[in-house]
Amino acid sequence: MTAVFQFSIWISPLPGEDQVQRILALGDFTTVELAHEEDLGRVRFDRPAAGLADAIVASVRDLERLGLWPTNVEARDEVTILEAAARLDRPAEALRSWLTGTRREPDAPRPYRKTRHSNESERVYSWNDLTEWARDRLDATVLDDTPIITAASLALRLRRCRQTAPGVEPLITGLVGPPR
Repeated sequence: MTAVFQFSIWISPLPGEDQVQRILALGDFTTVELAHEEDLGRVRFDRPAAGLADAIVASVRDLERLGLWPTNVEARDEVTILEAAARLDRPAEALRSWLTGTRREPDAPRPYRKTRHSNESERVYSWNDLTEWARDRLDATVLDDTPIITAASLALRLRRCRQTAPGVEPLITGLVGPPR
């Protein structure tokens, strides 16, 4: 089973209607939010990949092929039981049973809200809360996404500096190149 990674990528300036349609055609349960006042767009991805870094790189390249400029990456903390099960590589029904059902764990995280999808109420959990619990109670190996998300955002900023700040290349190469 390939893991599904959920994250958002901010793009600037706002995409046009044609670009929005092409983003949605990427699949991966991609959604687009537009912030007209800030001239920003946020693209939310549910991207299957071998790892989070691979998912982010593929998504950035997809957006760039559409003529868009990715500026920042952020983690998506909100997950449903189905999304969490995919991230944890566990059966959804087993996770549902541990969180809400007959095998309810006493210290299992509680949902912080419910959402409605197709006439059915769905619980929404904090991914951060679930990962702590899964490490402790399920002996799940869950990597901390924070360093990868941070590195991806910094890499996008450095790429932008390369294009907008003359003379910055020696600094980027000297500080970000391979360790000595």
